[in-house]
Amino acid sequence: MDSLFGYCISGTVPVRVSDSDASEMDTQLLLGECFEVLAITERWVQVRTIYDKVEGWVNKVQIKFLNPTEFQDWFNHKQKERSPYRSFFAYNDLDAIHVPFGSEVIFDDVSVLLPHGKYEVRQAPILIKSAGILETAEQFLGTPYLWGGRTDTGIDCSGFVQIVYQLFGFNPPRNSSQQALVQPVRQADISKAKKGDLIYFGASFDKISHVGFYLGEGTLLHASGHVKLNNLIYDSRFENPFPFDKRLSDRIQFIQDASALKV
Repeated sequence: MDSLFGYCISGTVPVRVSDSDASEMDTQLLLGECFEVLAITERWVQVRTIYDKVEGWVNKVQIKFLNPTEFQDWFNHKQKERSPYRSFFAYNDLDAIHVPFGSEVIFDDVSVLLPHGKYEVRQAPILIKSAGILETAEQFLGTPYLWGGRTDTGIDCSGFVQIVYQLFGFNPPRNSSQQALVQPVRQADISKAKKGDLIYFGASFDKISHVGFYLGEGTLLHASGHVKLNNLIYDSRFENPFPFDKRLSDRIQFIQDASALKV
């Protein structure tokens, strides 16, 4: 098969382990994001995501195909950016689209433009992106946990880290175990952690399964049940208003310096 690409026309497109609606969602592609096509069946397309090289299956009705030239034109479009706004809807005469935080679109305050058409923005969206990575991450407080999720309507721990960094132009890997490999980590000592560090959890380095942003003073911002704050230092539990979590503290293994995922 000649090289073939595509992009998402739905707000979030599940990337599944196999070609079935009942299959586990491994990650999500967001509106406007591109992928490489590996195989095509009657209802499903096997893809490889462009930014983090995750392979899986997407439903054909949620994507459009691009030839190599069209792909390059859209992928490298100078006006395309990741949406810094809380999820909103945009409309045209026949359709509407959901535009989640982090979507890759052309946005001019009054319309959203994709290769297949323009959609009108009828109500000003709410800005999530702040001046810095941590300030932006804090805007996700309360977002429900969703395995494989990457948006402000449902997110998992590593998807949370990934999409916040992506809004600032960086593209870390998809999973916490992969993120821990990007830059060296050190054994956990929360008393020496700095604001902005990433804290990894797991029985050992090769079994990392959770990650969160360290906000200083023992406080972890992470997606677990929902995006929330936990205190990792028992002695600070009365000084810090956030709940102490002994289970998390017992599983702390590694710390990665702030900005390590800026790759």
